Amino acid sequence: MIGTLIASKFFKVNERFTDPPPPVVALSPPPTFPPPTPTTAFPFPTPTTRSPTRTSNGIAFVGIVIMITVFVAEVAFGIFAVYLSWTSNALIGWSTFPRVVFAIFAFLFGFNYAITHLINKLDMVMYIRKLHQAGVVARQPYPPLPPPPAAASASMYGGRRGVRRS
Repeated sequence: MIGTLIASKFFKVNERFTDPPPPVVALSPPPTFPPPTPTTAFPFPTPTTRSPTRTSNGIAFVGIVIMITVFVAEVAFGIFAVYLSWTSNALIGWSTFPRVVFAIFAFLFGFNYAITHLINKLDMVMYIRKLHQAGVVARQPYPPLPPPPAAASASMYGGRRGVRRS
């Protein structure tokens, strides 16, 4: 309780905002100016059409050269990615339709596909290639299914096909 009394006296003595605020000064209206004339509205010379300078032609030329270089690099990476996609999917044993679809996406995203192929697929493709060379794995990934036994085909239809039960 004594601490509260001392703190309240201390804060009231050091409080700086106890005085009333000063009166607000009334502002005078802004001065009026004459309307602008054409000479005062545009004191600077208006821009004129100029012929391009050597600097702007040089920058444009460098930009075009960079664009062509990037385009050629993208096409080269796309062709390389199509080659990687086609050969690895043929080695694995995919049919033609999925190989074409994968090759299209490999061409569109050539650099990304080449990096992904290097990281994820190259070791598998090399392993399969070694197995093919050793003769361990046949070229077809899925061997053909054997024909079903005669008893299974007969029981599937409730007896021999084409014979009516009476």
